[in-house]
Amino acid sequence: MKVINTYTILELLLTPTIRGNQTVLAKLLKINRSTLRKYLDDTTNANHVVLVNDNKYVFMHSTAPHTNRRIQ
Repeated sequence: MKVINTYTILELLLTPTIRGNQTVLAKLLKINRSTLRKYLDDTTNANHVVLVNDNKYVFMHSTAPHTNRRIQ
């Protein structure tokens, strides 16, 4: 069984490798910087989550509470 770590955007911005650089994190997550800023205040993972598996970052957002997404 694989362990997939979940993070918020704020947690990733505070890491030593990113050092608060929103542009670097947006490129890493393959999202627009304005999208990153949109979810920056979501500290409870209510509307987004970043999955990290084998040094691969996957950004997932929820547009509605009933949205179901499968991890592949």
